[in-house]
Amino acid sequence: MKSTAKQIFDNKYYSIGLILLLTFGVYFNSLFNKYALDDFYVTAQNPEIREGIKGIPHIFQSPYGTDGNGKGFEYRPIVKLTFAIEYELFGENVTINHLVNLLLYLLNVLLVYLFLLKFISNKNNILLFISTLFFALLPIHTEVVDNLKSRDDLLSLIFSLICIITAIGNKNIYTKLVLCSLLFVLALLSKLTSISLIVILPLILFFKQNTNDYKIPALLFGILLLIGGAYSYTVISIFNLSREVNFSENPIFYSTLSERLGTTMLVLLYYIKLLLLPGEHSFYFGYNMVPVIKLTDSLSILSILIHSGMLIWALYNIKKRHVLAFAILFYLIAIFPFSNFAFPVVGILAERFTYLASIGFCIALAWLFVFITDKLSSKKTLMAYLVAPALLCAYYAYDIVDRNKDWKDLLTLYVADIGHLQKSTHANYLYASSLQSLADLANTPEERNRLYNKALKYYKNVNAKYWEAQKNIANIYYALGNNTLALQYIRNAYNLSPEVYRKDVLMKRLVIEEANGNFDENIKLLNEGLKKEPENVDYNYYLMRNHLFLNNDTAAASRYAREVIKIDKNGYLANRAYGLLFIIKGDIANNIKYSELAFEQNPEDNELGNYLYNYYKSQNNSLKEKYYDEAIKKQKSKSTF
Repeated sequence: MKSTAKQIFDNKYYSIGLILLLTFGVYFNSLFNKYALDDFYVTAQNPEIREGIKGIPHIFQSPYGTDGNGKGFEYRPIVKLTFAIEYELFGENVTINHLVNLLLYLLNVLLVYLFLLKFISNKNNILLFISTLFFALLPIHTEVVDNLKSRDDLLSLIFSLICIITAIGNKNIYTKLVLCSLLFVLALLSKLTSISLIVILPLILFFKQNTNDYKIPALLFGILLLIGGAYSYTVISIFNLSREVNFSENPIFYSTLSERLGTTMLVLLYYIKLLLLPGEHSFYFGYNMVPVIKLTDSLSILSILIHSGMLIWALYNIKKRHVLAFAILFYLIAIFPFSNFAFPVVGILAERFTYLASIGFCIALAWLFVFITDKLSSKKTLMAYLVAPALLCAYYAYDIVDRNKDWKDLLTLYVADIGHLQKSTHANYLYASSLQSLADLANTPEERNRLYNKALKYYKNVNAKYWEAQKNIANIYYALGNNTLALQYIRNAYNLSPEVYRKDVLMKRLVIEEANGNFDENIKLLNEGLKKEPENVDYNYYLMRNHLFLNNDTAAASRYAREVIKIDKNGYLANRAYGLLFIIKGDIANNIKYSELAFEQNPEDNELGNYLYNYYKSQNNSLKEKYYDEAIKKQKSKSTF
């Protein structure tokens, strides 16, 4: 290269300063965003975070999240730690949360530059600058920056890059091994997927050294492998980490070997497409955005040819220490955990899954620009090398600023993406659920019905085997007063639901069966339940209700009421049972007394609230009438969205 370009880019402070300034500029509007997808895991919406500094011991003693079965999934205490500190210092402040995310991303960019400065600066400063610039402005990174929950990726990469820089720069082998081991553990405590460092770090050391001596890379590989294995086994054992993944999240779980391998190769093609052609972002993929295909499918074969070709070329040029060979191997190793080859991932693929691998992609893309410029340009000036990357980065910058707006809040994100996610069962389910929540809070019946019907439209895009969608459709029809359709869908949900969730679905089915006058069906279902759980308070309670309303069987109703009282003692259902017992006896005064006690224990019981409101209204007790009217309205105003 000519000296003009070299002189400018030899000034590393100028280079990285310009990149950081551009990065801050394109992500500045993200600071105005609110909470979005899954942010409740880590922000002040999480009770652990609201404890601030006092909650740190609990953070390190609990999993990242739990499913509906109470089982934990993932262990990322470092991520929660940062949010707990922010809450302690600033309270619930979503702007601070987004600012910290942006600052962490800027640190990521700086560390990528420092890593590449040590790795390729002596070969090509233009390549160093363009590679870092591409990483900083790659639009696929918007999810990592804008989604607060994705701070795990930011922190994991920070510790991973510091580990890499330490390994390259430290001459003392023992110091190198100790520091790298500690930093590797911190990366794992941020996100388990940093385990790919086990292979990446030895690869980097091999490329960096001048000899073909494998001793130090092999030693480091063995130590990191031991740490990674011990860490994974310990964490999974202590916290019983597991997660049930349904068909809509990843159909590969339910596929044949040929389908699994074929779809894995298709997913790898998708990653290349997402990196090369930004513009149509998606907050979720899952079934059926990525179709299940067999290994013999043409797209699978194409992917095999592309990726095997990349791998063979890189391995052929590995001893030459070719930069492109390194970039390819870095990319393939980093993307492997998210390919679904070793184990299926939730969502089947995601933009954030490319985060670490994108470093290899950006090096390869920058090398391609420099290589083409060297071949085509006779005057190798600064402009010759930067004109094409500058145009690409201008497009990148526009796309980033525009995408930041989509992450304003959860509903804005759903609206922005749902148009091209019609095939995604889970994406449609999430959007429909949000519309349903908004409908529950609507101020007028007209607005409520409009939102309910819109939610139904998107629920209908969900695969018919998705039991949660069937349950929610039943809830909407029940709210709209269409008990016949509500019954059809709740029965579907009940038959489709896994055993672990069936009891929850049954509770809703009992209400809808009762609304349709199917007391005999309810009694049959409840008796079956009691055979398995004779002291289940819910089953006894609903048997009490159904026997009371079925031919006025007060004797049976009283018997089950006493069971409820015995099991629940002074609880909410016990007081409800007392109230119904006094109804049977015709003792209205005591019925109201225990009904009020039950409502105080569970103000979400709208049926009971309306009953008490109507009673006091009939008694011209304006004070109590107003109290229960306001209690019902207060409950309605609570948002779960």
